[in-house]
Amino acid sequence: MIDTQCSGNVGQQPVMRETKNGEKVLSFSIAVDKGKKDGEKLPPYWVDCSLFGKRAVSLEPYINQGSKLAVTGTPSVRCYNNKAYQCLTIEKLTLMGSVSKLDQETAPQSSVSVDLDDEIPF
Repeated sequence: MIDTQCSGNVGQQPVMRETKNGEKVLSFSIAVDKGKKDGEKLPPYWVDCSLFGKRAVSLEPYINQGSKLAVTGTPSVRCYNNKAYQCLTIEKLTLMGSVSKLDQETAPQSSVSVDLDDEIPF
């Protein structure tokens, strides 16, 4: 099995779809920075990513346009209109960077309260 790792920023707001058998799929693209050549910034390398199942549903609120992610998965290539597109079926995903204002507004709010004043019985 071949695994590919990359990190970058999410290009557009992710889209949740559903397969014919009802499985959820979160699709988004990541812009991977290629650095500079002769002092000029090179255009990014785009990777189309797909996240399947329960992880797609649970991570959807946290992945937004501009989010910085590191992903690992199985690479593939799809062709459309004589262009080749790099694709990645995600197996591991790491949210990187700080939480943006958009992330704070769209992420589910936790209502869990923890009482730290309890005495330890031992």
